[in-house]
Amino acid sequence: MRTDSADSGQDREPNWLPKAWFALGVIGVLGLAVIAGLLMARSNTGMDVVAGQRVELPEPANRPRQGDPVEPTLSPDVLAHPDQDAIRVLVDTHFESINQLNYELWGTTVAAHRVEALPEQDWLESYRSTTDGNVIIHRIDPGPEDSLRMVLSFVSLQDPQDAPPEVPSDCVYWRVVYPLTMEDGKLKIDSGLPNSSIPSPCEQD
Repeated sequence: MRTDSADSGQDREPNWLPKAWFALGVIGVLGLAVIAGLLMARSNTGMDVVAGQRVELPEPANRPRQGDPVEPTLSPDVLAHPDQDAIRVLVDTHFESINQLNYELWGTTVAAHRVEALPEQDWLESYRSTTDGNVIIHRIDPGPEDSLRMVLSFVSLQDPQDAPPEVPSDCVYWRVVYPLTMEDGKLKIDSGLPNSSIPSPCEQD
């Protein structure tokens, strides 16, 4: 399972924040300020802070069901964002392309340089056993030069040999920060900053 963190090969609360701070410790001061600020907006009680109010979000199930549509869940914060419709379609298409092993469709959701850097055969090898689901978009915040930062979580199923080395499990719960950039008037998922993905094993059923 390839993550989008710097194009390299993804909790349950309350472990999110301690792990986030540990992972982010090796990032430069600027990257730390960007990502840490996004993650700190989420409390360790499993709630989003929206307009000063804590709003409970649905916890993802341990495992998505293969064949189910992705249909990402948007937090109240994201629903209030002016680009929420475009973001919903982008995220849904991105994860559906992975589940369908559709490289061409995936290429419509990411920045052009990512397609150039990842040939189709390598992409298919990376996602050969992956099913993603239970996607929740928690926050959208402004980034540099008209870009956006998207905080989301999702669950991936895969052969353990295709899981990240630090979490060799068939079910992984991911928390990630994805940069969003504009290309030809459309939002695209750009390469992630280093260590902007936090994987952990799913809770046992």
